[in-house]
This record gives sequence, C-alpha cells and structure tokens, in this order.
Amino acid sequence: MFGRVLVNVATIASTDPGRGAITGVHVRATGDSIMFTATDSYRAIRATYDAGMDCGTWETVLDAKQLAAVGAHIGKAKGAPISLWGVVERPGAVVVSVGANPVLWDFDPIPGTYPDMERIYARRDDERWPAADVESVGVNPDLLTGLLTAMRKIAGGKRSDVVRVNVHNVSAWYPWRFTLATDHVTVESLLMPMRG
Repeated sequence: MFGRVLVNVATIASTDPGRGAITGVHVRATGDSIMFTATDSYRAIRATYDAGMDCGTWETVLDAKQLAAVGAHIGKAKGAPISLWGVVERPGAVVVSVGANPVLWDFDPIPGTYPDMERIYARRDDERWPAADVESVGVNPDLLTGLLTAMRKIAGGKRSDVVRVNVHNVSAWYPWRFTLATDHVTVESLLMPMRG
C-alpha cells in the first residue's frame, strides 16, 4: 500500500519545470501518519497513510519522479521493511531505506512554498452545480481519468474493478472533490471545473 501511495500520488504532480514546488510531492509527518500531497494546478490529490508507528513531526517537498521510483521498488520488494528519516545536517532532506539489504534513496528538498491545500479544499455547500437549468461545466476527460485512476490504484491496486469513491462539492465554480478511505489510507482529490 505504501508503494502504491508514493507511485500514484506522484503521477498528479506538475511536470512543468517552471512550476517550482508543485513539480514535487509535499510530505508531512505527524505522529503515526504521513500525508502526501501533489498538484498540477488543475487537479490535486492528498493521501494520508497510517504508518502504525511514531514518525515524528516534519515536512518537506520531494521530487515526484524519485518518489515514484521508490514506490515502484517497494512494489517489487513486497513485505520488505521500509524506514524514513530526516537528515539533520540538511533540514528538509529525507532518506528512504527499503529491504534487509537496504536500497537507499537520499532526497534533497525542493525549495519554495507549497500551495495551501486546506484553502483549496474548502467546501462551499451554497454553490452546488447545476446553478440553473442552463449551467454548463466542462471537464478535461484525461485529467479526470488520471485522477480517478490514481485513487483506484492507491485503494485497491491494479486489479481492483470497483472502488467506492465519495463525490462532494460538485460545483461550477469550485473544485470537484472526491474522497475514499481504506484500512490504512485516506485519499482526497480535486478537479477544477473548466467553464466554457
């Protein structure tokens, strides 16, 4: 599950090198949970993983491609022990170790300020769609498919045919919000509507 979280959250990060921090994945540890957030400014995903142990309190932004590579390695090394720790000499840097004969990844943080996801996720129950009989909202099908595919893969892996996703905040003006929860991870995502 942890590998699926890393790989599929990373797919939503921006691939535009000019976008700074959003080309990475924001990672925040608090107590026994680790939250991974990625956005490309049209959609966003946030997966909160229950690590089952105290992870401390820290946050950083890490390269999405490297995280996806770590996730793929974890997927191949099923059941291997995984550890994450910070590098004291380089604040924000994180080391990931996988396996008994550990393969190590050493990440330097990506500088910049990550978007305030709490503000983006704010619900607006007074602005439901459709606002009128003639309301029209466009959706980019590739972005929507990619977002829901990432959620499905986090929740149930490649072979899951049905995943129960809750849809909230379907609005012509505010982000569409989707949520799902499993035993070890909670996933929230959003998609910006495209008016036209």
